[in-house]
Amino acid sequence: MSSEARCSFCRQLPATAKKRGGKPGKCPVCKEELLVMGDASFRLVSAEEMAQEPNGMKPLSRKPAAFLALVGCLVLAGCLASNSLVAARMRPRKRHRSQ
Repeated sequence: MSSEARCSFCRQLPATAKKRGGKPGKCPVCKEELLVMGDASFRLVSAEEMAQEPNGMKPLSRKPAAFLALVGCLVLAGCLASNSLVAARMRPRKRHRSQ
């Protein structure tokens, strides 16, 4: 069913093109097909409609997580280097006695 023909309740639900993993249900307002998984309900759409959805279930990018992991590693490396330099300065130096 096209997005324009759905009721306002159905338009607020997230869309999915996958029918497995849940049990079928009906919209309480327009009686269209829904997919119910636990506490969440999804409206069923075709693959073509899914491609047109502006906020469809698209895979998330891993770039932000990779960037944050890189920054975290750099900060950790900086802290370890700083601590080793401070520890090296605080060690007592051996002084040679002249005879």
